[in-house]
Amino acid sequence: MKKLKYLLLFSFLAIFFNINHLQAQDSSYVKSKDESFKVGEKVVDMPVFMGGYEGLLNFLRQNLLYPQDAVKQGIEGQVVVRFRVSRDGSVEDINVMKSLSPSCDAEAVRVVSIMPKWVPGIQKGKPVDVYYTLPFSFKLPNDKKTPETSR
Repeated sequence: MKKLKYLLLFSFLAIFFNINHLQAQDSSYVKSKDESFKVGEKVVDMPVFMGGYEGLLNFLRQNLLYPQDAVKQGIEGQVVVRFRVSRDGSVEDINVMKSLSPSCDAEAVRVVSIMPKWVPGIQKGKPVDVYYTLPFSFKLPNDKKTPETSR
């Protein structure tokens, strides 16, 4: 009986640590058909938006629009989009990983699709395709909240 308890405890801990390890991993993995790179191999230099993090924030501030139907319905939350920065820096393969509403999802995808080219990720001295995950927050200003959404 004691052995069974230890086995169950060990199994639980092994599963728990594997789940935490998977959640802690980022999306900086190579997607490549080139045999010299293995899928799942870490990228040395991540892709960078022109102007860096500040440039990305400015681009999002200038281009992200709150959909009017979401404003009217008091919808707030986050959309998470995953995309691939290709070897030439273009943004491809855009997917919504966490949905909020059809209009907010579409707006996040639209903004990602109009992004200028990035500086691509580098691995072993060569540009590579890299997946990138980007959250979009939709939050109404306090004066736009209805009594139902301010609870």
